Amino acid sequence: MTRLAELTPSPGRVDLVALVRFILPQGKVTCRNGAMISLCLVKLADESDPSGSVSLKLWRQRAEWVEQGKLQVGDVLLLIDAGW
Repeated sequence: MTRLAELTPSPGRVDLVALVRFILPQGKVTCRNGAMISLCLVKLADESDPSGSVSLKLWRQRAEWVEQGKLQVGDVLLLIDAGW
């Protein structure tokens, strides 16, 4: 598992475990094809850098997890093969 403090600006793929620190309100965005889809921004943290965080964008049905109460502040996420 990669720790957040080990992430670099270079694009890549990682597996990590992180705490949901806060969630920005869910919104809707318009795609190029005119479809409206859900979007949510989640800030994640771990013990490797107590003052640092990374952003995670959730799209479509994953963004709706927040509205459905399936994802909340304080939850721990396991991200497998996450890329940026």
